[in-house]
Amino acid sequence: VLNGTPASLENTKDVSIDVVGDGVVAFKYRLDGGTWSEETDVDSLNPDIVLSGLAEGSHILYVIGRDAAGNWQSIVAPTTCSWSIDVTAPVAELFNTPNVFTNNRTIDVEVGGAGVTVFKYKLDGDVSWSEEKSVVLPAPHISAIDLVDGLHTLKVVARDEAGNWQADGDATTISWTIDPNTPEAELSNTPTPVSGADQLTQGKTTSINVGGTDIVSYMYKIDLEAWSGTIDISVPISRTLTDGTHTVYVRGLNNGGIW
Repeated sequence: VLNGTPASLENTKDVSIDVVGDGVVAFKYRLDGGTWSEETDVDSLNPDIVLSGLAEGSHILYVIGRDAAGNWQSIVAPTTCSWSIDVTAPVAELFNTPNVFTNNRTIDVEVGGAGVTVFKYKLDGDVSWSEEKSVVLPAPHISAIDLVDGLHTLKVVARDEAGNWQADGDATTISWTIDPNTPEAELSNTPTPVSGADQLTQGKTTSINVGGTDIVSYMYKIDLEAWSGTIDISVPISRTLTDGTHTVYVRGLNNGGIW
């Protein structure tokens, strides 16, 4: 019998395990695909198996015991424990972020990222981090209204299932400026999703209309392209695209000459 075995998912590379069991006075063990250890007497005062500096990933420990009469537990039926080690911190990813320059005083930023289960954030001059929030829908949103004009900064750190936190100094950070004079382009006739499939379409051709209050011209890019030249809003964004995921970025120019 093994006491002090690690949880199924750990964020430490070290384990200390006690070997117990009726009549067990000695044991051998092997880790993963290694060889069996030397026979070791059971120590009632200290951990019997101490492993340190283990690699990230899955591990399995095999242990067999011996009684005082010399009878060994069968090597084909050892006592085992298995667990995974994850000591790599996740990185929060932010979606639906505000434009770098915007006239919108509201944000509704969504938080995700590989392995992320929980996050917390600071907005502008917050001294303390917010309460932890789960990424389980519909929770993973950072919302704020009536933000003042000027520069704003949002910092987010995330935790994974193993308990690893993204370091405060490595927080995922975005900054943007609210300026009531900044125009914002509005898009219409965007690709129509297939019924029941969010943001999934069978159409390869776009004809996206650009408008917005006082918007007279625009520039755009798709995916990693360079920005286009200035285009009058009477001309739609007409493109034929390949299969896969695409993102269109648009900057509007108002009649006051502000982008």
